[in-house]
Amino acid sequence: MMKMMNVLLIISLVVVISAIDEDRKVFIAYMGFLPEGEYSPSLHHYEILKNVTNPRFARKSLIRSYQRSFNGFSAYLSQEEQQKLAGKFQMHLYICLQKNLLKS
Repeated sequence: MMKMMNVLLIISLVVVISAIDEDRKVFIAYMGFLPEGEYSPSLHHYEILKNVTNPRFARKSLIRSYQRSFNGFSAYLSQEEQQKLAGKFQMHLYICLQKNLLKS
């Protein structure tokens, strides 16, 4: 009986997590050129995401920091988080849809 309850608990957690992730899309945030001098893009991008997402989710949200050609990052964001990011930090965001990029 206890084993069955554990299995049901795990299944329900997977369903809840899947439902949360379905609302998120991949966005690329373009922040322009890299600043000169000492600068940690990954840390900066993580700090930005902590301001617009749940701080516990920020690390999981960050997909990649771009730090060679330009300053930016890609992240899983909800529509509300995307709007906060665009408004608060005034950056260009692009949504990834399959193989195409659409500016949002």
